[in-house]
Amino acid sequence: MDNEVKFKVNVGDGVISPHGGLRVRKKLKGFSKFAIEIIQSWFPSGDPKLKKGVNQERIIDREKDEYHETVKDAMTGEVIRDIYEPLSEHKSSQE
Repeated sequence: MDNEVKFKVNVGDGVISPHGGLRVRKKLKGFSKFAIEIIQSWFPSGDPKLKKGVNQERIIDREKDEYHETVKDAMTGEVIRDIYEPLSEHKSSQE
């Protein structure tokens, strides 16, 4: 089946957190790692103002060259950061 699309879903994979998380990847031929990755999870924050941590949603779409990340205060739901840009222009904060 050439039209078959496989999804691998990891729930709570990696760091153990009472808040849980979700990561979904779509793999396709022609993409070395994945074509699309969606991550939704809670993360602790180093900012003392964000004692309850943050909720992060990140979508990396290599097919459409898109990067979207939203970070919200876990306690109030206030949007702290909202980035939407071409993936080819995105600079990771981990670099």
